[in-house]
Amino acid sequence: MISFIICSIDPDKALALQENIGATVGCAHECIVIDNRQAPQGLAHVYNEGARRAQGEVLCFVHEDVRFLTKDFGPAVSEQALKADTGVIGYLGTLYKAAAPSGWFVHTDLSVKHYIQSGHRGRERCVTSNLNASGFTPVVAVDGCCMMVSRAAWAACPFDERVITGFHGYDVDFCLSMQQAGRTNYVCSQSMIEHMSYGAYSLAWVQTTLTLHREKWKGALPILAAGCALTTEQRAGYERFIWYDFLKKCVKTKMPVAQVARLMQEARAQGLSRAKLFKLCYKMAYYRLLR
Repeated sequence: MISFIICSIDPDKALALQENIGATVGCAHECIVIDNRQAPQGLAHVYNEGARRAQGEVLCFVHEDVRFLTKDFGPAVSEQALKADTGVIGYLGTLYKAAAPSGWFVHTDLSVKHYIQSGHRGRERCVTSNLNASGFTPVVAVDGCCMMVSRAAWAACPFDERVITGFHGYDVDFCLSMQQAGRTNYVCSQSMIEHMSYGAYSLAWVQTTLTLHREKWKGALPILAAGCALTTEQRAGYERFIWYDFLKKCVKTKMPVAQVARLMQEARAQGLSRAKLFKLCYKMAYYRLLR
C-alpha cells in the first residue's frame, strides 16, 4: 500500500489531489491530509507526523498542487521504492550537488526531469535526454514536490526537525541523508506528474540553504550521481556558476549587505571573477535603491 502524505493549506486543492490519486494510482492506498493552517509546523515535523500515522509500506510526500497523470503508476514505483538500496524517488532531480550553496537544482545541464509544469507561463513538458532506460535515473537529490520512499528508508533517515524548522531545504537534506546511508535516489520516468505552481526564493530559503551547507553537510559536498562523470575543470566551472546564481538570490531577497559581502569574499576565493562580483554589486544597488 502507498500512503500519500499531504501538508495542506487549501482544503479544495487537497480534496482534488485525493480524487486524482484515487483515479490514477492503481493499487491499495491511503491519503493522510494534515491541515497546517491554524498552528503551522515546519514540513519536516508535518511529514514525520504523517509518516508515523501511515499504514503503507511506501510513503509519498506530495504537495497539494501536484497531479498524477499516468494511469496505474503505483505498482511500478512501489516495486522500485521497496528495493533495499533505494532512497528517494522523485520527478525532478540533479546529477550533482555542489559544494557552493544551492538547492536541489544547480544547472540545467545537470538536471533530470520528467514532469509537466503548468502555471501562469503556460504548460510545458520537460523531459531530459539523460533519463535511464530502466525508467529510474540515479540522481543525488530530488525536488520536494513529490517524493516517494519506503517506510524502512524513512524510519532509518527521518526528516531532520532540528535543522529544518520551516518550509525549505527538507528535500535536499532528506536526499543527502539517504545518500549518506548508502541508498540511491532516483528520478522516475515511468510515470508523469503535473506541478501546477512555480517555486519562489525567499530570504528564509537562502538562510536555510546556508545552514545546511555551513553546518550539517559541511565537508560532505560536492556529490556526483552514480554513472555521471565530470572533469576537474567542469566541476570548477559549475561551482563558479552556482556561486554566482546563489549570490543573485541573496541580493534579490535583500539579505543584509554585510552578509552578502562576506559571501562574495568566499566566492571570490573559490574562483568567481571580479567582473561577476561587480555585476552583483550593481544588482544589489538596484534592488536596494530602485525596487
